Amino acid sequence: MSVRQINMASDEKKYLEALLKPFLKNHGFKKTSTTWRKPVDNFIQIISIQGSPYQKTFQIYIGVYICDLGDKKNPSEADSNIRITLNTYAKETEISKLLDFEKWEIDELPREEILEILEQYGLNWLNKCSTFDGAKAEYTLPSRIMAGWQRKQLDEYFA
Repeated sequence: MSVRQINMASDEKKYLEALLKPFLKNHGFKKTSTTWRKPVDNFIQIISIQGSPYQKTFQIYIGVYICDLGDKKNPSEADSNIRITLNTYAKETEISKLLDFEKWEIDELPREEILEILEQYGLNWLNKCSTFDGAKAEYTLPSRIMAGWQRKQLDEYFA
């Protein structure tokens, strides 16, 4: 498989991007490449779709970049100071099933429900974490596993 084939977006990912694009635009997000961003005060909210390299399954990453901790104007999801997958945060919903194109064809499930889950869970999480107190509350959860650089940076920021 050539590098070009690996980097090409699948029909399923294109479908998801087309589904999310108008919804996120209506909520103030702007898209560059495969990432949507929305500045909120001193934070940048980030949403990104990532697919498995082995199957037709996807995850939606949601994250918050704290502008005081860096100077990136268009941070990637990996640059987020606090992040989680929607699949994990909304695990009691059918989000993982709706993002699975390996077992179900594109038109086999009511995939517009992804938008409802993203609004109810993802956007609420992003809005909560786009404040100092909300970001600190999320950061201090015992279930949050972060890279060493993130932990050190956030320890100093929230001290």
